[in-house]
Amino acid sequence: MVARESRGGVVRRILAGSLLVGAAVFGSAAPASADWLDSEDRLTTGDGTRQWPQVSGERVVYATGSDIRVQDLGTGTDRLLTPDHAASGRPAISGDRVVWLQTGSAAGFWSANLATGERRRLDVLAGEDIAISGTRVCYTRAGRIRVLDLASGAESAVSPDAVNAGHCDLSGSTIVWQDDRAGNQDIYTLDLTTGVESRLTSDPAVQSLPRVDGRIVVWQDGRADATAVHAYDLATRTETSLAASGAQSEPDVSDGRVVWTDERHGRGNAEIYLFDLAAGVEVRVTQDDGWSHSPAISGDRVVYSDARGAGHQLYLRTITPPQLAAALDSSGPAPVVTGRLVGTGGAPVVAATVRLEASADGATWHDADAVTTTAGDGSYEFAVPDVPGADWLRVRFAGRQEIAPAVSEPVRIVR
Repeated sequence: MVARESRGGVVRRILAGSLLVGAAVFGSAAPASADWLDSEDRLTTGDGTRQWPQVSGERVVYATGSDIRVQDLGTGTDRLLTPDHAASGRPAISGDRVVWLQTGSAAGFWSANLATGERRRLDVLAGEDIAISGTRVCYTRAGRIRVLDLASGAESAVSPDAVNAGHCDLSGSTIVWQDDRAGNQDIYTLDLTTGVESRLTSDPAVQSLPRVDGRIVVWQDGRADATAVHAYDLATRTETSLAASGAQSEPDVSDGRVVWTDERHGRGNAEIYLFDLAAGVEVRVTQDDGWSHSPAISGDRVVYSDARGAGHQLYLRTITPPQLAAALDSSGPAPVVTGRLVGTGGAPVVAATVRLEASADGATWHDADAVTTTAGDGSYEFAVPDVPGADWLRVRFAGRQEIAPAVSEPVRIVR
């Protein structure tokens, strides 16, 4: 077990179905700095409440009243998807596709293709807790989790009958949800390709609101005095508790970064926090006296609703990794990979640990067992390893408290 001094809380690593086997203490968030996050952008204006944002790439879909709207972050355009004003609940988005639930005369699930402009009613007339990944849509109906394939129209139930299941999410062929078949709400996952189901939690406390991205599942966990956010790696079967004072809720995850709503600063002053699992760093995203909630993350973008001033509006912050350059220098007696690590405003990142990675095809990477630290001008140098499978090289910076992680573009070695 390794412990590191920090201010953020205890991170527990738990093998599936076993007790604590290791722990690390990570730092609490320093105030969000320009080295991690760009300045905050307000996305919406006007009266009313903008809530339940979901983000995919450069698009943000959200609910306001009985409407679903989508905003393109690249162009700034914001348009209505529900001209009949009968939407209900949280929308979901994946790439060009948006799905939502409507009530009234056109009740049921609807989808919109943002690339073609097509809107259509799906062959599902009732449900809740909708999510989408690619052409698959998951939802809850009558206490069961179901999946609809938009391409084929096929629908199937994935959770057992006679249990109270809900809050599903999808990422590729992986679906997660909560159900109470064991007497309380636990988190389950199913591989839709293999049909293999796994129970991720077995604690008698309530685990709920799961989200998944790739191999990482996150949820809201009630086993401590206040709810905390946990993350589970499906590949390594390890669980991480992002514990801190105050209640944590509403988690979301993308590319190994977890965001949530946090009340450590007192009830009535909820803020958004981010944890980078690779860097082991927590970052405070918002700092105001309002109520920040409903965070969503996609890649480097964090979107959330905030009640500061009049109404609830949507805001955006963008994670800003440093620039890590790498180039091959063959001018000397032996070739080297050299470059610089530069942070915000072009300032060099000094005394930073950088690591060399190798690949045979430029796609699958492994550690090349070479580590160095940057010099006073942010520069570094690695000898080119003369070993099989090192036809491509790149350099990785894992990040630290004040600076986000970064990886260089790959360099091809011609032998």
